[in-house]
Amino acid sequence: MAGQARITYEFRHLTISDGLPDNTVYSTMQDSRGYIWFCTANGASRFDGRRFQNFTVSQGLADSEILGATEDFEGRIWFHTINGRLCYFDTKTEQIISYRSSELLQKASGNAFLTTITEGRDSSVWMLFERHSLKRLLPNGTVRHYDIRNKRVTGLFEDDQKCIFLAGDTFRLYDVQRDSFVDWAVFSKNGKNSVWGKLYRGKDFLFFEAKEGIFTFRDGVIKKIISRKDFNNPFLRSISADTLGNLWIGVTNGGVTD
Repeated sequence: MAGQARITYEFRHLTISDGLPDNTVYSTMQDSRGYIWFCTANGASRFDGRRFQNFTVSQGLADSEILGATEDFEGRIWFHTINGRLCYFDTKTEQIISYRSSELLQKASGNAFLTTITEGRDSSVWMLFERHSLKRLLPNGTVRHYDIRNKRVTGLFEDDQKCIFLAGDTFRLYDVQRDSFVDWAVFSKNGKNSVWGKLYRGKDFLFFEAKEGIFTFRDGVIKKIISRKDFNNPFLRSISADTLGNLWIGVTNGGVTD
């Protein structure tokens, strides 16, 4: 608009010389207290805008390579480690709690490798492990096990409405009343060979990534809308939709496509 002041942005490039534990940063997140967490190849780091506080295996992390972080209803910061072991940052004690010292985490994980962790609408922490092991840590500390051995499961998702989905031969939605998963979308034989990726669910539709491309599911009909060959870079990082119905796709080294 004419006469409107131009907004300028200042960018800072932060490296190990500024206190970051490693220059390889896999992901970032902001917690409910305003801290920025950096998940790096050499531990996790909490940034308050001025300085970094770094956490490594010496401070209790289950592994030095941290791929991601998730905050739960209690403010705990759960880390997705490359070795698949459970650990989190306790904001009450300012300490890292690891499977090595916690009976609860040992009970929750056993010897299984964690692949995905997310929080449900009821503040439960959902954990998907290798070999089709799904567990749910309830707010009261109880660990709930779900038998999904007869289903091929390749992903655990939470949509914008905090509904929990399992992706595999079908998309299965968690039914709160039944405390179990029900088929939400059943795919053809060809679809069963796919590897599922990112997912976004709106009010009455679903976008999801499969090996062949990006599909939409609406009114019981599955339709491919973008073929995989349309991407110059195959690593899709995010799918979302705006209020106008535009689909936004983020890819590695490829920017954003709408």
